[in-house]
Amino acid sequence: MMKFHFVIAVMLIVMKDIRIDSLTVSVKSDNLIIYGTSVELQCLSDNTSSQSSWYWFSENNLLFIDGHGEQNINKSKFIEQQINDVTRQLTILHFAETDFKMYKCKHDLKSASIDLTLQRYRLTYLNNSSKLQIRLERQGYDDQIVISFMNTSSTPSCYYQSLNATVSITQCKSTESGFLLNGMCQIVMNKSKTCESQKSNVEVMCYLGNKLSKTFEFSACHIQNVAVVQEIALISAVCSVLGVSMLIFIFIIIYKKKLSKGRDEDPCKNCQKDSGYSTDVTSKFLQNEPE
Repeated sequence: MMKFHFVIAVMLIVMKDIRIDSLTVSVKSDNLIIYGTSVELQCLSDNTSSQSSWYWFSENNLLFIDGHGEQNINKSKFIEQQINDVTRQLTILHFAETDFKMYKCKHDLKSASIDLTLQRYRLTYLNNSSKLQIRLERQGYDDQIVISFMNTSSTPSCYYQSLNATVSITQCKSTESGFLLNGMCQIVMNKSKTCESQKSNVEVMCYLGNKLSKTFEFSACHIQNVAVVQEIALISAVCSVLGVSMLIFIFIIIYKKKLSKGRDEDPCKNCQKDSGYSTDVTSKFLQNEPE
């Protein structure tokens, strides 16, 4: 019985040691990580009594020990500081594409890490090479919203809103270039649902991460309706028939003028020689007639 109680006591001690040694690493802010600004990573330990050192790594490269940077560390890129007894913070300055890495914190023989390559959906790319454009393409009776993006860290989340109804634009295609994306999203609006009046407007909103990046507003219904279009088509057809008829009429008039001109010319203007010959024959006949 004593041996059994001894084993239970040892297990309780071990479980207590395990419980107090948990460690987590997280991005401090819930806001978007914007390229060129600072990103703060915090390492939180549940062990409030340990005197063990704190370590920070980038991939497998040691950055700091208790706030003291390694000899080869880029001091213009990283800062490490103590927030309180159980929290240390690593600040990445001027965050760039090359800073998408695995960062690890060690404390009390425990370690925790965060992979920023998996955090790209929370990032937005804001510099001269990034572009996000919204345009409207009209083909026949259809309105198509087209969103093109270049050098963005994630596919934009876009919606269009009209008559208090919001529709998500999910038809997106993209190609990856390093950690950045290029691509296009598009959707054909249902005009019968969108256009209740000629004054109906549509607003398109695009987000990168959770930040509103661009808006675009246009009138959805100033294209003529089907009845008007059919009326215009009928008028065009009538005009075409009238035009062809006019050409035929002009052709007939010209042709008649040519025929009339041909009749007015003297058909015997070259018949003088034949007339003389007829006179000579008659006189000879008279001469030979018996008295």
